[in-house]
Amino acid sequence: MHLLFVDDPRSPTTADDWAVAIRDASTELGLPGRIDYVGHLLLAAD
Repeated sequence: MHLLFVDDPRSPTTADDWAVAIRDASTELGLPGRIDYVGHLLLAAD
């Protein structure tokens, strides 16, 4: 499980920003689009 923070005032990142970053990292690492038993949880930073 990856915990990803959104809208942090110090380093603002949106859910869309995270989606692009996860996709790009997976592509760069040669990972498939979906991996069993792996999840991403978006948490509001406030």
